[in-house]
Amino acid sequence: WKGDIPGRHAGALIAMENNPQFMEKFVNVLGLKAVELVQEAFYVGGYPIQWAPVSEVTKKNRQGNADNPPLTDLGDLRNSISFEVRKIK
Repeated sequence: WKGDIPGRHAGALIAMENNPQFMEKFVNVLGLKAVELVQEAFYVGGYPIQWAPVSEVTKKNRQGNADNPPLTDLGDLRNSISFEVRKIK
C-alpha cells in the first residue's frame, strides 16, 4: 500500500489524533487483544503455526502434565506476557 490514506480510514485517524482519551483507550484495547492472542497460542500449541511437539525427554522431565502443549509446563512464560503503553515525544 502506498499513497494517501483511503478516505474511509482518514476520518477515523483524524478523530483519534484529535481525541487523546479515545487514542489512549484504543491503544489499551489493542494491547489487551495482543496479549490475548499470544496467550491463546499457548493453549492451542502455537499460532498461526503449530509449535513442534514436546520431545519424549522433555515429557519425562516435566514437572506438570507431560501432555501439555510446548512452553506450558509451569505457565511462567505464558503468564509473563503483558503490555505497556508509553507516550512518545
